[in-house]
Amino acid sequence: MKSIVWQLNKLKPKEKYVLEYLLTNSHTNPIGYYYLPEEYMTSDLNLARTNVEEAINGLVEKGFIVYDYSASTVAIANYKNYFGFDMNSMSLDIFDTMPISGAFRKCFRWLSDCISGEKAIQIVHHEKVRESLMMEIDSTDSDEIYYTGFDMFWAVYPRKTGRDKALENYMELVKINGVEQEDLVKAAVNYNFDYKDFIASRVLFLECADQFLDPERRLYSKYIDEIETRVCSREELDGVMDDCPF
Repeated sequence: MKSIVWQLNKLKPKEKYVLEYLLTNSHTNPIGYYYLPEEYMTSDLNLARTNVEEAINGLVEKGFIVYDYSASTVAIANYKNYFGFDMNSMSLDIFDTMPISGAFRKCFRWLSDCISGEKAIQIVHHEKVRESLMMEIDSTDSDEIYYTGFDMFWAVYPRKTGRDKALENYMELVKINGVEQEDLVKAAVNYNFDYKDFIASRVLFLECADQFLDPERRLYSKYIDEIETRVCSREELDGVMDDCPF
């Protein structure tokens, strides 16, 4: 297996060594978010704890990973780019073993840009994922839960354009106008179902995400109430998971 890690000149030698380990050790999984206590790293790498922490902190500061010391989990940014994994073929039950942590929310942000709308809908409605993304509030950043909700919206919305303005409109809706985040995710899911009926040449005629969330137009509002009839039921979702080949 070829690796680009050794050509990452912004990393120190020890950081390259640790990143390569994080990508290839026996605990990895298809999304690059997994349980990995420091003790495992020091033992596998034969390095002192201070050296491991120095390398980990350097990788965190440079945006390559997120490491949650309280939950002993690591999330590797843009994990699929190292290996070319097809995120849309991964098994959803991988989330059942994930601890609830801030690292997971950040991992989902990266993951949401790598998966199709259909797979994103399945993931967003996975019980463990919903609990992890929507129920835990990071006390160090009061807006974290809003950014997480937007990531869920973005993952299932069909036309991913105008992200910065869409985020601005989203924050205005939930923080100022009091719109429920879950309602916005539901609206995006329903709009995604409409999108599936469009032929490819008409996708460009769908509303951009920022226009869909425009507080003045409120286009999203007419898609909220359809959730009961259009989103997969829990039984249907279980069926999808049972059919997964992995």
